[in-house]
Amino acid sequence: MKEFVVHDLEKFLATSDHIDTPFKFLQIEETKTDKGTVIQELKASVWMRTVFLTYEDVGEGDYFQGVKAKLEQHGFMLATIREAPITLR
Repeated sequence: MKEFVVHDLEKFLATSDHIDTPFKFLQIEETKTDKGTVIQELKASVWMRTVFLTYEDVGEGDYFQGVKAKLEQHGFMLATIREAPITLR
């Protein structure tokens, strides 16, 4: 599956607003550095069956509070994204 990463938040939101899907997800991961600084990684994705449209960014502290609120206004929901173990028979 292809993933198209848009590097401009406003262009990403403008494009994602035109995609009619309920599958708009937002994930924020936090990592603490040795110096005690909290690094956040944000990933917002729109699933379009055969491709993902994605926005990614990295920041420190509460850097993403405004971005998270803006994404939620555009229909994105906070989710944990992981692989599910599936047995095919």
